[in-house]
Amino acid sequence: MEPLGDEVSEGVVTRATPIPAPPARAVLEAADAPRTVWSAPDEPTVVGAGAAAVLTATGEDRFTAVREASDDLFSSGNVHAGTEAARPRVFGGFAFHHDHTGVAPWTNFPAAQFVLPRMQVTYTGGDEAWLTVNAVGPEDGPDAVERRLDQAREELATLPDPGPVNDPPGVRARERTTAKDDWRDSVVRATERIHAGELQKVVLAQALR
Repeated sequence: MEPLGDEVSEGVVTRATPIPAPPARAVLEAADAPRTVWSAPDEPTVVGAGAAAVLTATGEDRFTAVREASDDLFSSGNVHAGTEAARPRVFGGFAFHHDHTGVAPWTNFPAAQFVLPRMQVTYTGGDEAWLTVNAVGPEDGPDAVERRLDQAREELATLPDPGPVNDPPGVRARERTTAKDDWRDSVVRATERIHAGELQKVVLAQALR
């Protein structure tokens, strides 16, 4: 797409530039909420800050609803990412059960939520990374996004080195949140329903604090 100047964009506006790779921990510590970290084998690591857009859904159709909302979000806009790794993406997840109600410890998590970061740093290997700035909304035209990209690049260049990683904290005590008798009862009820033909497979879990 051609640059639109300061015109209003109806979709996602993205600008990206290569930068010297800043320490990922420093980027994460300085990031505005919600903070995003994506790391997977054979894929670039992404650290995101803030939210240009948030997609949420509930119920049995949450997967389809998020997919359709994402398709709509990226259906138009002004995207200049420079490389596939720096492209705008949404990050998030789904609750296992469709009737998720957000009880503790998941109080602030809806049944489905995905975030398009306002700023993301993509580590592609070596000493180089990509800085991406995303925006959605009438107040964020391409020129404004480019100014924010320049500002973010300057801020990242001055981040302090977080230093070496400390040893992980030791485990001082363990507490099971499910009593043994309750756990045995769950196993018995599950096996009874399997024998009765109501279930074929059950994955039981318990929490450990």
